[in-house]
Amino acid sequence: MQKITSIAVEPLIKTLIPGYLNNIMIKLTNVGSTDIYNLSVSISAQAQGAASITPPQLVSLLGVGKSAMLSYQVYVPSSLSGSTLVVLISLSHIDQYGSQKVLTQQLGFYVSETGISMISVNVSPITITPGFNNLTLYIVNNGDTSLYNLTLYITPTQPIALVNGDGKYYAGNLDAGASWSTKVTIFITRPSPTPQQIYSMADLRISITYYDETGSLRSESREIYT
Repeated sequence: MQKITSIAVEPLIKTLIPGYLNNIMIKLTNVGSTDIYNLSVSISAQAQGAASITPPQLVSLLGVGKSAMLSYQVYVPSSLSGSTLVVLISLSHIDQYGSQKVLTQQLGFYVSETGISMISVNVSPITITPGFNNLTLYIVNNGDTSLYNLTLYITPTQPIALVNGDGKYYAGNLDAGASWSTKVTIFITRPSPTPQQIYSMADLRISITYYDETGSLRSESREIYT
């Protein structure tokens, strides 16, 4: 009996925000009758000005009946406001006979017209010195809609390290025009023994996830320089 390879592709969000880098999450499910190995999954946006910046992702094993969730960042230009963005999903793998197979599927995403959420992120003070530094991180919802279950993930880059925390902060719900703040302690090392050296710039990478008013999961990223 010949085994069948079949993959179901399901988008986990259906609405995109124009003028922003959107996080598109898809769910892959092996609905066939054979395990799938070394599955390479890539996406491409089928519209002028739209672009995926995430390279192909590899799923080493997708067993029968099993699922995998993948995330891709796609820039959606403002010119697509109110229209549909078609995204082409390409799935490449080696079948049970050693031959390479490529499957494609198109997904359509609605690009919203209004209600764009604009989040600003700032930190104070903006100047830090070698050793321990106590910072205040400010989040402001500059949009005209509420944000729900907002969570921040801070990833410092060398020579910065977080103190007494894993970098995850839960802000909860944030109404339009509202703000939220939290204290963050970091430690910064000195790259050279020069006593007078003071850091004028360092990089804190911040990822933000939240649910918008439609119930769609959103993800944005920021880089804060201090």
